[in-house]
Amino acid sequence: MIISLRGTSGAGKTWLVHELARKFKGVEGEYKGSKWWRMKHRYGKLYCRYEQGTITVAKLWEEVCHFGISGDVIYESAFLRASNGYIEKSSMSLGYSMVFAFLNTPVEACIERVIYRRALTGRKHGEIKPENITRGDREVRSAIDTLRKAGRKVVVVSWENPLESMLGILHSPYLRTKPC
Repeated sequence: MIISLRGTSGAGKTWLVHELARKFKGVEGEYKGSKWWRMKHRYGKLYCRYEQGTITVAKLWEEVCHFGISGDVIYESAFLRASNGYIEKSSMSLGYSMVFAFLNTPVEACIERVIYRRALTGRKHGEIKPENITRGDREVRSAIDTLRKAGRKVVVVSWENPLESMLGILHSPYLRTKPC
């Protein structure tokens, strides 16, 4: 199963991946310069990409396929319109079950988290623009409707208990069915 963990900046994607790694005693590693957690769960191996920053869709998909051969994959991403179709079609051609998991964190909380995160790291460059986070949130919520209308597997992850929600996704027999 491939889980595309989506949400706007500050939604909690990286935190959730780190919590999964803590719960399943993940081991950090690298693959072609990208950071991944490797761990085991009820259904076997689980690989989580947690590195932030820009990556091409082709490079991301190559990484997902590399790990998807031997286990489940979760990759986090802000919403990338171009990647949905490419990754989804590629996952279907390989027989992977693809799940789009969206964190439903309120936009106000996302803005507060981004402000806090920037203050914590001491980043002074780049003004925080709440309207960018708000626009990202609208795009994420729009994508949920679009993907559902297209018959894709979409799960909204509770922002109040995201770890429990993600464990539910990982352990769901329905979501494990192939293809997507």
